[in-house]
Amino acid sequence: VLVKPGIYGDDQGTVIDTDKSNPSSVWYSYMPNRIWINSKHITLKSTDGAAVTHIVGAFANTSTNIGPGAVGGIVISSAANHARIEGFTIRTCGDSKKSNGANGDGTAIRSLKTGNSLTMADRPWVVDCAVSNVFASVGAVSYVNVARTIFMKCQGNDFASVADRSDLVFCIAAHNQQVKNSHLFRGSRVAGATGNRLVNCTVVDNVVPSADVTARSAGVFTDKNSAGKVVNTVIQGNVTTEGEASECTLNRALVYTRSLCAAAELPADKGNISEAAVFKGEGDYHLDRESPGIRVGRV
Repeated sequence: VLVKPGIYGDDQGTVIDTDKSNPSSVWYSYMPNRIWINSKHITLKSTDGAAVTHIVGAFANTSTNIGPGAVGGIVISSAANHARIEGFTIRTCGDSKKSNGANGDGTAIRSLKTGNSLTMADRPWVVDCAVSNVFASVGAVSYVNVARTIFMKCQGNDFASVADRSDLVFCIAAHNQQVKNSHLFRGSRVAGATGNRLVNCTVVDNVVPSADVTARSAGVFTDKNSAGKVVNTVIQGNVTTEGEASECTLNRALVYTRSLCAAAELPADKGNISEAAVFKGEGDYHLDRESPGIRVGRV
């Protein structure tokens, strides 16, 4: 399915009535999302790319908990696990509970095929997208694979602000904020599970709740019990709400390989380095040719 350039939805985001006392509200329809994908093999692709093709989500107008992913941008049914979304900006979605610091239920893209032990083959793909201004408890994206996508100005109030139980490849996460309880990225929590991965990613200038690596809210990524992997990834400039450095989480069952983390000593025997990366310029997260790590690690 090819989509022409345009802003799909109200440019400022639509307010959705979620009042359970109102029989005509979306509480009873469960369909407040912009797009609902049911076909297993469908590809939804913009003709001209994310810069000119925007899907603008929706906000709930109450603080009622209406369920994960109930308000937002794109929902992918459990039967559509081979779907592909390519070339969109998905923005301005969430739940009004963000305003009082409680859990938000909105998400930009969520697959309903859930489970802690899913592999990449079990999940749909999000490719060449931009995800911004999302307020969610279960991640701006959830239970999907993501490639060549940038996440900016997403906020999480409980489990994750950027991604929940998703694998990210060649992605950038910058200027996002996790308010409480968890990390920017949350992986599988089941012992022995495959674990989730950040591969060839850049994670910079984000805000997380804590600098204490023994705390639940420390660092940028958690895979609590399973063997999550961070490979060939730059993690730098992430701070707590008090301005302390908060980078790599070392006390979890994580494996860091050929990665750069400027504020923590990663295992050197796996090719990691702790020197600060140098980027090309303000807002340009390509590594400068003289940057440490420019020739470290290829996968």
